[in-house]
Amino acid sequence: MIKIKKPSDSPPAKPGGFLWKALASFFGAGLSPVAPGTVASAIAFAVLWFVPNDVWPYWTAMLAVSLLGVPISSKAAKFWGKDPSKVVIDEVAGCMVAVLFLPKTPVLWAIAFLVFRAYDILKLPPAKTAEERLPEGWGIMTDDLVAGIYAFVLAHLVNLLLPQIANWTPWT
Repeated sequence: MIKIKKPSDSPPAKPGGFLWKALASFFGAGLSPVAPGTVASAIAFAVLWFVPNDVWPYWTAMLAVSLLGVPISSKAAKFWGKDPSKVVIDEVAGCMVAVLFLPKTPVLWAIAFLVFRAYDILKLPPAKTAEERLPEGWGIMTDDLVAGIYAFVLAHLVNLLLPQIANWTPWT
């Protein structure tokens, strides 16, 4: 005879499981079957466009996402495996760094987005070293923060050295 399990036969869910998974995956963006890091970054950039990024609440939020991302990423790595693609809270933190103090022009933000994704994928030094040598959540978060710093520097250099390109908008 085949015994069919009822939902009541399953063990109860562990408390807090939903919250850390939601945060680690940026509310499901990391569950995208195609390019979850890029999807999460695009959503983060879209949300950040509407947030003033030159005030202390932005700095506080950026610091909170970065620091809370460490234990959340560590827990996710234990649950989903080493540096799982579902974990995209690191991309959100990197995006926040990439657009810090950046004027809100479509060209600059597109540059910041493309450069951030390129550096995140390529993992140029010291990002690769940080990812490999730092323990779990620290490595997961640090490589994206480094990519965010690279994007920050390049986008600000474009703004400084090529203002005619940086300030171009397609609707003017």
